[in-house]
Amino acid sequence: MPKARPTRLLCLACPLLGFFLGACAWVSPTLNRDQDQPAPPLSTARPVGVEQIRGVDRLVAARPGRPTLLLLDLPPDARPPLRVPVDADGTMLTGEAWYLGAAPRMTAPGDAGPRVGPLLRWLGEPRDWTATPADGLIPAAPGVWVLRVDLGVGGNAGERPRRVRLGDQTLPIAWLDVVGSGSDVPPPAPVIQDDEARRWVAASAAIQGASPLTWWRAQLLRRRAGISIAPDPGFGDEMIDLLAAQEWDRWATALARLASTEPELGVRTEHALTVHIDLGNDAFLPAWPDRELDRLSASLLDPMVTDERLARSASLWLAALPEAGAWVRSDAGPLGALAHTFWLDGVNLSPDELVLAARGVAPGAAPELVAVEPGRIASIAMSSPLGEDAGSSALVGARRAWEGVAGVVSAGDWRATRRGVGETVPVLPPGTTIGPLHRGFDLSTWRRHATYADAPAFPLDPGVRAPMPSPVATEWATGALLMRGAPAAPGSVGEGVGGGWVLYLECRHDAGARLGASAFDGEACQVWLGPFGAPRARIDVRRSGAATLTRFGRSVDQTRPARDVTVVRDDERWAAWIALDPALIGDDLLVELGLIRTDARGVRTSWPRPLLPVRDEPGRVRFDLSSWTDPTN
Repeated sequence: MPKARPTRLLCLACPLLGFFLGACAWVSPTLNRDQDQPAPPLSTARPVGVEQIRGVDRLVAARPGRPTLLLLDLPPDARPPLRVPVDADGTMLTGEAWYLGAAPRMTAPGDAGPRVGPLLRWLGEPRDWTATPADGLIPAAPGVWVLRVDLGVGGNAGERPRRVRLGDQTLPIAWLDVVGSGSDVPPPAPVIQDDEARRWVAASAAIQGASPLTWWRAQLLRRRAGISIAPDPGFGDEMIDLLAAQEWDRWATALARLASTEPELGVRTEHALTVHIDLGNDAFLPAWPDRELDRLSASLLDPMVTDERLARSASLWLAALPEAGAWVRSDAGPLGALAHTFWLDGVNLSPDELVLAARGVAPGAAPELVAVEPGRIASIAMSSPLGEDAGSSALVGARRAWEGVAGVVSAGDWRATRRGVGETVPVLPPGTTIGPLHRGFDLSTWRRHATYADAPAFPLDPGVRAPMPSPVATEWATGALLMRGAPAAPGSVGEGVGGGWVLYLECRHDAGARLGASAFDGEACQVWLGPFGAPRARIDVRRSGAATLTRFGRSVDQTRPARDVTVVRDDERWAAWIALDPALIGDDLLVELGLIRTDARGVRTSWPRPLLPVRDEPGRVRFDLSSWTDPTN
């Protein structure tokens, strides 16, 4: 039976694990309007002068008779004065600075059903927004600074200001009643036909509608899902409602103007701003771009732009979007004697069918061609022929394996290189380190990794200092060691492991986190064994000491208490010694292994690759246990 001891942790593997468990860094989020993410919380009130105040937008969208909010670009700890002078074509106006704070929300938005969990991990947790004047008590919550200013009350359009000056920055004004096409909203976009897809899009709309910065996209998503757009934001605060309505007005006018000029471009642009991808098994995730949105809306609203230039701006923006994306899903592909293989997922992000081509970069690699429908993904086994040094020593082989093998994937004009382990990794004394585990993808990190021409490699080998798209705080880092065990003395830590193959697992946690004892005891790790997509078994281990073994059969999966699992814990971490049943390894001493951890915060991390929020099975790396030699001989 599993054993749990609340004793001071004896870390047998600390010398091997510590250097990468301590290497993870937390990166605080920053305001990027194109990413629709709030700014970091204010830590100190540092006054800034009027000359330091700048706007975020390239162009000010205004409507007569309604106050205009200018989003401000300020350092996260800055506080502007309450009243800020604004020069509107020589007329001096006074704007009021407000902080729109976004505190964490305790409940999910709307009634999104089972889809809300994955979508919140993908799009970000919803927040409750409040508005505070600059001379008030600014909440310690993420948010944005805005400047409220009355630019005009109507009358002759020729008498209105055409530009404003804020500090040393001059911004053009687009009067929406002038540049608009005569309609307040663009023509109806094609409604998504698949019933389940519409449910996911409606759930995405509920989440996007919880922020005034993304309420405009929620309106577009409602249209795609066949739902009537909301008549007003309904945040319950004048400033928050004003920001949400202004952003929707901005985008609705821009898209309506484009649609009146080039209807097909209007449809393709709205599709790109609301696109979801079909991941199979009735799961859909948003895949819209999160950059250059302000540039797009500004170009579509610019009153000086002709219809021809307007269409060209939209065409250039669409052309700059990647047609496809690809990411490594598992580093252990089909086992073959003549090639290294890893599993690659490719996605069609365009509205047209594409052919994905994938091939290894080694001489003699044959391309794999797959036709992919719009918004669909395809799994491809990327193969690369074995090199001439395939018969080198185990140590050289281990180093070469962690370096991985490269493959090229392309679709249309998009082309990228992806690298996976591919080959079998020899396990050598004193053991092979595994980790650190990676935080799951969200929309922003997934798009950056999947669509870039050369996505950053993951540090599968702790010695490889490659960047990760989703850093994990050091206090929550996870690592493991695969090794040959030695029989432990009765009553000692690791008793019951014996002299077989052992996976040592170490999970750190923030002892200062106010989560409660039950949350910490609910921490769990999953050890997946066997080929990706056809696992032999999964071992579930909890910090409390409970452990189960699930064997996956052809017809019925069987779960029972796991034997030979020892769990120990202290205030900062917990660890498990897991004896691997020889029946789960096989006579060839090859074992495919992947890990998932769900920590006390509910954050899920995995190895060897980050997971999409709708995926429950990690990728694998294949290990060769026959390479082990007894260091005592």
